[in-house]
Amino acid sequence: MTYKSFFYPERIKIKKCFHSKFILCVFALLLFFFYFFCSKSTLEAKEASLALKSGSGNFIFKDVSMKSIVLNDITEGITIWYHKPKNLSASAPIVFVMHGQSRTAENYRDVWRPFSDKGNFILIVPEISDEHFPGSRYNLGNAYTSRGIRKEKSKWIFSILERLFDGLRKQNSLNTPKYDIYGHSAGGQFVHRLVMFMPEARFRLAVAANPGWYTMPDLLVDMPYGVGNINLDIEHFRRVFSSRLLVLLGEDDDDPFHRSLRQTDEAILQGEHRLARGKTFFKAGKILAKKYNLPFEWKKSIVPMVGHSNRGMAEFVHDILGKPFK
Repeated sequence: MTYKSFFYPERIKIKKCFHSKFILCVFALLLFFFYFFCSKSTLEAKEASLALKSGSGNFIFKDVSMKSIVLNDITEGITIWYHKPKNLSASAPIVFVMHGQSRTAENYRDVWRPFSDKGNFILIVPEISDEHFPGSRYNLGNAYTSRGIRKEKSKWIFSILERLFDGLRKQNSLNTPKYDIYGHSAGGQFVHRLVMFMPEARFRLAVAANPGWYTMPDLLVDMPYGVGNINLDIEHFRRVFSSRLLVLLGEDDDDPFHRSLRQTDEAILQGEHRLARGKTFFKAGKILAKKYNLPFEWKKSIVPMVGHSNRGMAEFVHDILGKPFK
């Protein structure tokens, strides 16, 4: 009796345990198939949403590797605000506009919308949220850490834009070979680092407007203020300086105590305000290009009577963006 009262309850426990594990395995398989087929259909739906209707709107962009791209494994993707004028041809230009640290992409879209209609280009404004890319990860393009550690290239925001460009071309039947890109403030930081870190990207013209601080083309200064510790060779800089970069500076963006101006010692060495720092950056590029006898295609322009204003800079520069390809 003692043997039976001990053994049979244990067998019942083993049976229950086996049944529980079997049910869990079946449930796990069902979840796998549900995830596989549903995620596939969801991805197809999100891809289909890149087909733009005329007018203004927004959509969620999430490519195949989106889950590994975002820092926090957030899978909902990046919100893209856009405007598409009516009756565009297959050769319609695409202009990316990058917002500032405020992350107000919708507002940037609204400011640029009349210029999109006037210039007959497709306006694309990605919302690089603080949830996905907190702090200066946006400004740095998520390419390197502030200590110069290189991240996987597929995780760079620059790479995300390249894939977005491919999706837009494919799903809107466009044959546009390149895009123009403009960024203001933190967006201007993003744009000049696109040129510095990924000059092979398919931009035709890059406009960096009123950045607050720079990654200087200086081989003696380490990241994030220079490139001394990230092993960029001279051939890389040949492509960098051959790129069409316009450093666009507001004449009145000269407040050394602006609320969002970086005040680290390294940033102040670049200049006491945005106008001065932009001039320093441009000069540093010319010096390095001359030192190694490299071509230098960068331009600098100072916008009169404009301070730290996206609207003011857009009014000045929109005419040279989104020009038809010949």
